Amino acid sequence: MNNRQESKLRMYRETDMVLDNNKSSAASIPALAKEAANLKSVIALIDELHPQQAIDTKGVTTSKNQLREDITENVNTIAGALFSYGTHKNDNDLCQRVNVYPSTLLRASIADFNRICSEIVTECDKAGAGLSDYGITAEMVTGLKSRLSEFKSASVLPRNARVEISTATSNLEELFAKADDILLNHIDVLMLQFKASDPEFYKNYSSARIIEDRGSRKPKDKKAKEAPAA
Repeated sequence: MNNRQESKLRMYRETDMVLDNNKSSAASIPALAKEAANLKSVIALIDELHPQQAIDTKGVTTSKNQLREDITENVNTIAGALFSYGTHKNDNDLCQRVNVYPSTLLRASIADFNRICSEIVTECDKAGAGLSDYGITAEMVTGLKSRLSEFKSASVLPRNARVEISTATSNLEELFAKADDILLNHIDVLMLQFKASDPEFYKNYSSARIIEDRGSRKPKDKKAKEAPAA
């Protein structure tokens, strides 16, 4: 939520509290009681969505980057052994395929990184036990496969998180619009009936409806400040 929405949410809560503290009076007007309940429901939905919007993808990205560096080091080690293996086999094509530099892997797009690393794994599988004389064990290759699978999963997480944040933000905007509609077009105008019959209730409600933009120099919401109208 942005600062404006946080200020509005505080106003919603304060307004809801005033309505709760005057339930018997509000209940005398069924339509008002219904809209007060609707407002409470919208506030609950906002509280439910807010954590989804506040998802932190920084930690996920940091872990993914560290994993990429670890995989690059592993691939560099294994590719070196494959290069030596290919040289002894007089397999120039293999030597060219595994002649990969760490800088290339670190600069590559995620798609290219996965492709290059997968090609190294494929060459390991082809060579099989023949790599043992070059210091590469089956456990090392299995470990690399596992880390590559982990990296692919980690690469999807930030993108999924961004989609979830975007969806939550859109839904929050709709909920704030709904809460504003409930207040401006229903509760505010119904509350006018208490201006004379229950002035204290009316005064407390009017005070609660003022939006305070804490930490901001922008003027208060004139509509909210003046509502309900005389």
